[in-house]
Amino acid sequence: MKKCNTKVRYFVLLTLLFSSIQINAQSKSDSLKQVLKTQLSIDEQIKVKIQLAELYLDNDPKKAKEYLDSVQLKLHKNSETIFHIRYNIAQSIYYRMEGHFNDAKNYAEQALVYADSHMDSIEFKAKIYNSLGTIADDESNIQVAIKFHLIALRYAEKYNNPTLLATILAGIGRAYLYLSEFDIAKGYLTRAIAIKEQNNQYDFHLASYYTNLSNCYDAEANYEESLYYLDKSIELNKSNNNSLNLITVYNNKAYTLFLMNNLPEAETTVQLALFLADSLNVELEAMFPYSTYAEILFAQNRVKKASLMMEKSIELSKNYNDLYLAKYNLDLLYNINLKNGDYKQALDYFQQKSVVIDSIYNIKSRKEVERLALEYETEKKNKEIELLNKESRINEIELKKSNQLQAAFLFATVLALLVLFLLWSRQKNKVKTDKLLKQAMEQDFEKKLAESEMQALRAQMNPHFLFNCLNSINSFIIKNEQEQASEYLSKFSKLIRCVLNNSKSSKVTLANELEALELYIEMEALRFSNKFEYKIKVDSEVEKDYIEIPPLIIQPYVENSIWHGLMHKKEGIGILLIEIKKENDILVCTVEDNGIGREAALKLKSKSAVKRKSFGMNITKERLNYINQKYKARTNIEVIDLKDTMQKGSGTRVIIKIEL
Repeated sequence: MKKCNTKVRYFVLLTLLFSSIQINAQSKSDSLKQVLKTQLSIDEQIKVKIQLAELYLDNDPKKAKEYLDSVQLKLHKNSETIFHIRYNIAQSIYYRMEGHFNDAKNYAEQALVYADSHMDSIEFKAKIYNSLGTIADDESNIQVAIKFHLIALRYAEKYNNPTLLATILAGIGRAYLYLSEFDIAKGYLTRAIAIKEQNNQYDFHLASYYTNLSNCYDAEANYEESLYYLDKSIELNKSNNNSLNLITVYNNKAYTLFLMNNLPEAETTVQLALFLADSLNVELEAMFPYSTYAEILFAQNRVKKASLMMEKSIELSKNYNDLYLAKYNLDLLYNINLKNGDYKQALDYFQQKSVVIDSIYNIKSRKEVERLALEYETEKKNKEIELLNKESRINEIELKKSNQLQAAFLFATVLALLVLFLLWSRQKNKVKTDKLLKQAMEQDFEKKLAESEMQALRAQMNPHFLFNCLNSINSFIIKNEQEQASEYLSKFSKLIRCVLNNSKSSKVTLANELEALELYIEMEALRFSNKFEYKIKVDSEVEKDYIEIPPLIIQPYVENSIWHGLMHKKEGIGILLIEIKKENDILVCTVEDNGIGREAALKLKSKSAVKRKSFGMNITKERLNYINQKYKARTNIEVIDLKDTMQKGSGTRVIIKIEL
């Protein structure tokens, strides 16, 4: 009767707590199901079913899997990339929730392949790497978990999505919890919670962050603060109709109450967690409350029931291959039976624990056994060879009884050793000489490379250019064009700073190089009264903030286009086009103008009394040759003369290919 009343009491309580469960989710899913009944194309069906699967993942994973299996039948190689990405991410989440971590990783890695070719690759990569980190976390591979979470964090910060950023920060915090680094974990979790609260995102994810933060306060023995966050988590999960997460929260609250020695309330709370797990039929979540319940019962000296709860937890942990929980539970059963004086049963649990420990370390043990076996076989063969050599020498000594033959053999041996020593000494000296020669050549090469880089800096900041810039500023001042003078002077100072900063390093980011280049072009455009227009196009696949190239590579060719091509153009507006794209591991930089062309520029140059020296291109070519030799790179430059329909020069195209 007492047991029946308890069951009825929990049923009523559960009904009161979750009478509105899945109402919101049901409303959304009903709308999508109605859409699914209409005439839809295959791609539209795939889209709706993926949305339904994503919706059901939180509260009804089995239903989500049904939709995912249906999507799999319709998905084909020509389907939109985003469908493949979302499908694989959803499958990964499902298999992680089911404890099938290898399948979860495989789907996540497949999603990563598709994400590489999608325009929103940064967002998806952040989500996928975070998912991989969570999987590694669930596998207790914390080092890998943190590695993946940090990669995800880098992408999330670039994408500037507060929700995604909070999710990743919370994942890192959760990983540090397993390392017992509670202060670090608290820092990450607090940041995640602050982001969610600032954006008014009071969802079940925030509830999970509250739950994990409570563990940090448990470690500090600040149980009141722990209960505060656990109660907040309970309220959020109720308002978001997430009964699955409530199992974990009630289990954690029960354990906190147990630590506070409030055993009656702890028992009531953990029973609620178990009732929820039983009602929702989720064994994976149930094994932890059974273990907690066993500790609470054991603390009350209710040893028999504690043993029963512990055995259930052990059985479930075996089903889901959670060997660490099984080891912990078996250890507690061992102590329970020791206290009862049942040493035989205690020994049995100790042996079971040993089997579990062997299972945990079986891979490592197998490798160790293989290593020892290999060492043994090698040693055995060496001894056999040594024995054969000894027998051979004995036979030889018996055959060579003559002292004269022995002396000759000794002399020949000494002579052979002497020859070998001389050859070895010669080879050693040759190696040393070659090394010194190589070092000298490398030093000379580095010197030439440094000189070419300094010449490149001088070419970009040559006195003629500086003089013209200062004259332009002076002209603006004299004409009382203060605004133009200020703008020109500001760009001039920025350009000088960029060039000096870039010249300090052997490589700079493409973004920094393009910033300096654009400043230079803007200044030249201002000086020539906007006689030409320019455009810099960077392909979306080019990550200019992370790609690095040698500094001062593109500018000499841009300068050449302006001064020798566009400056002398008499008809129409000059156009300067700079395109940056990526072809496999090659960065392709194209500088194209619609100027008068090289042939006409050469004629003008030969007639002009004042000739502008343009040696930056030659210096750049030399630098690239040195870089190719030093790094075994495949960097080259191609100059193409553009012709119109009358075969007259209509501009120049320079293609610079830089190996990344």
